[in-house]
Amino acid sequence: MQIAERCVAVGWWPDRARDAPLDEGIDEPAAEYVFPSGRAAITQCLNAFELPTDAAIAMEPYGSECLTRVVRRFGTPADIGAADACAAVVYEQWGWPLTDAAWDELAERFGGRPILLDRVDSADFFTCPRGGIEVSSLSKLLGLPGGGLARAKGCLARFAPEPQSNAMEELLSRPLGALDRPGYRELFKESRQAVHPAAIAWLEHNCLMRAAEEERANRQRHLQLIVESSLARDWPAWMCAAIGAGAGPVWAPLYRAQDARRYWQAMFTLDERFGVVSAPRLFNWSGNPLRPQYEMCFALPVHSGVTDFGEIVAALV
Repeated sequence: MQIAERCVAVGWWPDRARDAPLDEGIDEPAAEYVFPSGRAAITQCLNAFELPTDAAIAMEPYGSECLTRVVRRFGTPADIGAADACAAVVYEQWGWPLTDAAWDELAERFGGRPILLDRVDSADFFTCPRGGIEVSSLSKLLGLPGGGLARAKGCLARFAPEPQSNAMEELLSRPLGALDRPGYRELFKESRQAVHPAAIAWLEHNCLMRAAEEERANRQRHLQLIVESSLARDWPAWMCAAIGAGAGPVWAPLYRAQDARRYWQAMFTLDERFGVVSAPRLFNWSGNPLRPQYEMCFALPVHSGVTDFGEIVAALV
């Protein structure tokens, strides 16, 4: 009996950056604007807020542990609706933009207080600026071994590195190949001293703006296949409108509030037939963190690393 060859696993985000030749007609961000990671960019932004000791920082529930850990360095995480919060950290969940109504409510709730928008999963960071203070992750966007950006009022912020330690200087002296391991990648992402050298090398020879747009376009094509199928029948109107406006989320929520068997069957299908990771997760179907409607769903990666997407959709309907 012939055993089918197992597919290489496709993860939650792109696993490598594709080549994107430099274009003289595109104004690229200089290296001084690149942070070690999205979390390093968030750290510098929160530090710039100069919040009082033990400040309450409003956050949404079900956020990532790495984001909560960063916020705890500058204050105490509080409910997103906390009236006494000195600042807010708002996450575009999986890269899905907030609704206009949500922005109006947030502006009213936190008028005069800083709001940091975590857009690490959003591929439309360059094409659809939200205003205020925004952060992107180049590893989650493109699959680079590191890199992040921060934008305030439409202008990119410069990375202000801390003095390099002896250990960091020793790491930076090593050849690129020696640093191509998950542990080293994570070390640089946690650093506030230097960006992973392989990320800098890629940026020196490739067009970040073009690569980001190609990633967004790939996600858009995948999402459109979902919209044209029955898998989007329980999506609220704001989600379809977001896709029509050019959004680039990294995961799509399917099978809203269905039974666990449906989720496990879908997970098995994606793993065995396509080598794609997936899982049941909570999603805010309202698009408004102040009026959340968290319900379980099936999270499907839609980034450029997922191939045969039409077949995947056909297998899941």
